[in-house]
Amino acid sequence: MARDDRAVGVSSFEGQATSAGQASLAGEATGTASASGPHFAAGPPAETGEPLRHPPHGEGDERAGEVSAGGRGRPSRAPPSLSWLLFSRLVFPGIFLASGLAGLLTLREIVAPPLDMPRILSGLERGGSARAEALTQVHEAILDPRYRDLKADPELAESLIRVLETELRQPITGSPEFTVAYRAQLCRLVRELDTPRTVPVLLIAVECRIADTPQLDSPIRRAAAEGVVTALERHGPDCVRSVPGGVAALCRAAKDPVAPVRAAAAAALGHIGGDEVCDLLREMLHDDTDVVRYNAAIALAYAGRGTGLDTLHEFLRSENVRNLADTGSTESVIGDRTCKLLCRALFALDRLCDRSTEERLAVLHPAMEDLCLSRAPEEVRTLAMRVDLKIERFHR
Repeated sequence: MARDDRAVGVSSFEGQATSAGQASLAGEATGTASASGPHFAAGPPAETGEPLRHPPHGEGDERAGEVSAGGRGRPSRAPPSLSWLLFSRLVFPGIFLASGLAGLLTLREIVAPPLDMPRILSGLERGGSARAEALTQVHEAILDPRYRDLKADPELAESLIRVLETELRQPITGSPEFTVAYRAQLCRLVRELDTPRTVPVLLIAVECRIADTPQLDSPIRRAAAEGVVTALERHGPDCVRSVPGGVAALCRAAKDPVAPVRAAAAAALGHIGGDEVCDLLREMLHDDTDVVRYNAAIALAYAGRGTGLDTLHEFLRSENVRNLADTGSTESVIGDRTCKLLCRALFALDRLCDRSTEERLAVLHPAMEDLCLSRAPEEVRTLAMRVDLKIERFHR
């Protein structure tokens, strides 16, 4: 019996130890312990009557960091910034697309599809629809910077000159408006050719009279006179003087009943110069149409004569020039023409300052200053500044 009692005592002691150990482990797991005896987990603060206590600021983040550092948690990622979203979604794709587009445009400027020149020249000679198709191809190509050499092609120049001569001899058939527009466009196409051989046929077209009224066929004469101006700017006055009756044809065109033709003829005569021509230009200063007067004054200044300075001052103070100076816009037809005429006037004044001692040039000084400080296109402001500096230096 003594052995059994000892066995029961040992068993009872082991049971108490086991219960105490389990209670201790439970207390460690719940974070509560008692000084003696078994450990019991305390209930939540709401059950015990204690107020809720929030952990100090940053304590939770530190614990989360400790968990992450220990490898037992997943690190949190900060959301991307707005600037990065804009750059990655808008700026970077935009840069990529712009670079690709610039590369394609550069490649297009370098690589030009070859032109079938034998077929084009054959179409120009055959006439009819084949000629119209060939002229369309030439017009598109000759204005394309990738085909710069086309303007100096001698075979194309000879073919277009023959076509224009043939068209000028033909009477108007069918719709007169279409025929006039077609031949005027042909004159503008011949004007693009960089050769003085176009001048004789353009001088013939300057006096073209194939319609019942001078107003109807005036686009042909105007386009031809403007083509002569372009040839004079490229090749000098000898390209007209060397043509028999060339100067006389321009003088007759200066008395054309249609004002735009007279204005273009005056611009051409300014490149030729001479006493007889300048006398005619002085008469044109009293023309009823302002654009004719302005072109005559510009032509006189280009020829080194200061007779038209008062008319030039009138042009510089005109409403069209003021609008161009205030807005700087050349999108409209009037704005574009005014800008071109103003550039020609300033260039002629620049030449006049180098060749003349006219004291009346000082009257243009306020107008030059206004243009320098205006919103006019950069080319206009640059020319005005150059002229103004010469006027100030000349009258200092």
